[in-house]
Amino acid sequence: MLRFPAVVLLAVLAGGAISSLASACSEDGGSAADADTATAPGDTAVTPDAAPEDAVEDTSAVEDTGAVEDTGAVEDTGVVADATTDADAAVEPDAADTAAPPADTLVATDTATPGPWDGPLEPADQPGVNDGRGSYLATHTSCALCHGSSSVADTLHDAAGRPIGMYLLWRSSMMANAARDPFWLAMVSAEAARRPAAAAAIEAKCLRCHAPALAAERELTDGADLAMADLAAGGLTGDLARDGVTCTVCHQLEPDDFGAESSYDGHFEVNPRREISAPHDGLVPGPMANISGYTPVPRDHMRDSGLCATCHTLRTGTLDADGLPESHTLVEQSPYLEWRNSVFTTEGTPGPKAASCQACHLPTVDADGQPITTKVATNPGGGSFPPGVARTPVGRHLLVGGNTLIGGMFRDFPALLNPDVPADAFAATVAAARRQLEQDTARIELLSAAQDGATLSVHVRVTNLTGHKLPTGYPSRRLWVALTARTAGGGVALALGAHDADGRLVDQAGAPLPSELPGGAPLPHADHVTAPDDVVVYEAIMADPQGEPTWSLMGAASYVKDNRLLPEGFSATHPDAAATAPAGIGADADFLGGHDEVHYTLTLPAGVQVAEVEASLRYQTLAPRFAAELFRVRTEAVANFEWFYLQADKAPVVVATDTRAL
Repeated sequence: MLRFPAVVLLAVLAGGAISSLASACSEDGGSAADADTATAPGDTAVTPDAAPEDAVEDTSAVEDTGAVEDTGAVEDTGVVADATTDADAAVEPDAADTAAPPADTLVATDTATPGPWDGPLEPADQPGVNDGRGSYLATHTSCALCHGSSSVADTLHDAAGRPIGMYLLWRSSMMANAARDPFWLAMVSAEAARRPAAAAAIEAKCLRCHAPALAAERELTDGADLAMADLAAGGLTGDLARDGVTCTVCHQLEPDDFGAESSYDGHFEVNPRREISAPHDGLVPGPMANISGYTPVPRDHMRDSGLCATCHTLRTGTLDADGLPESHTLVEQSPYLEWRNSVFTTEGTPGPKAASCQACHLPTVDADGQPITTKVATNPGGGSFPPGVARTPVGRHLLVGGNTLIGGMFRDFPALLNPDVPADAFAATVAAARRQLEQDTARIELLSAAQDGATLSVHVRVTNLTGHKLPTGYPSRRLWVALTARTAGGGVALALGAHDADGRLVDQAGAPLPSELPGGAPLPHADHVTAPDDVVVYEAIMADPQGEPTWSLMGAASYVKDNRLLPEGFSATHPDAAATAPAGIGADADFLGGHDEVHYTLTLPAGVQVAEVEASLRYQTLAPRFAAELFRVRTEAVANFEWFYLQADKAPVVVATDTRAL
């Protein structure tokens, strides 16, 4: 029996109100593809040791998944607790560390919502997807028969013989699982619970991009509203809803207003002609028409970034506590606008680094960087169609960014989350995301490091290699600088940016920083660091209409802090600059498009001589503070997600590392 979350709060009002996170309309794991890590062709990045963010996986995925192979080393990912411990040694938190502070100590304005689920709750199995065929939209089953990779034909294999079938790669992506993502389900239920009068509107908006096949089918037929209950429905309704961002959505989009504001916020338009767009000429329509009822049509707009912008540019209107609209709009996600204001844009007059969203997230080169040329369909029996012609370009439907945490949950609990996809397929997708994070995302450089008596001076540069902010998308993500100073014997003199086993930043004594706990003030942007607990964290922290930090999307009006790394070429005079401008960076003159520089002046323990300094960049899909705020809203979906979260490895992925001897 499916136990999908009850979205309306079962209100059991108890105790004092406390600060709480409510939800997101579109989270990393949803239709908003986790695009934190796209790198333009031609850029290079330091390849650091890997550090698991999700539960430790077997990244040597079986070949039929077609995903990128194992990326290599796995490092010890915990972090220190004191000045004599390396910043990569895990610290188990004390029970006191996890206790919520008294209500009167909170500085945020959110209110906790108590409910009957006081702790984590193991979810029931989610059902699979049947062969659902509507009047206009269909589930992936209509396409998978011919667009997988067969072992009896060389169709949909790269030059090295690796399978790259569209269905095989897509099925384990967060796009495919947009409507099953337990984090997203928790966010929607929490937000609706905190503003029950607006619950129906919240659900409908979020489902527009997380269950777009059902949204489009209804828009073209009966016009019925979307509701979270649709995910648990039987028949065509449930199948289309649970199939996430499926084939017949993206390949049927009309391109007329791509890139225009009218297309943002999920306002995509599906053609009513049952035409499937593909970037190839000379298509043979008969086989697809006979098998699926769709007609392939040559259209190049499948490679247009404006296609992605329809759901990856998301504005959210602020609601008051009663669910009524206020006069504010939050730009929740804007990777397309960020990309358009960068050297990577393909619009206007493209420069030498121009690269579309698809170039990074749906690459037309294989794992070795070679252009892909292959036939794109098998017959239903797995053989090649006699009239088949080798095509190029052919995109690998990896659709990965930086989300290894939620992907790891799918890998570890496929029977609960998606019984149609094997665990090794999810493992391969997680490995591909990790590889992208480690190789194609950012670079960190120690420009200088020197000791003068008890003073350690360090100058660090962080470079964003992606085509958008880093991190980008939903504001649960963060990236930070970990700085470790070691003696000649390997002892740790100072460790800034250390974390515990729950991924929380800790002070020199191993206790979580106040910013990691509900009620604590967020860490401000830092240009010149003088205290060992002042960690440089690149993140977006939402603010309510009064300018106070909030973890409620629907209660947010702006950002009290947005110091996410800007893409190269960012211009303050660009038409999209106002919507994507940084916040809370003060007069930091070297926070610029493409990079940031940080200066450290730190006091060392008496008599300590530093021999080496190491700087690393560490990334989390879901900041522990963000999760802690969410868990203060008690709905069934939140309790389900907490069950998954508590079993996940929450240590960050090490994105880049540099060392310098003194």
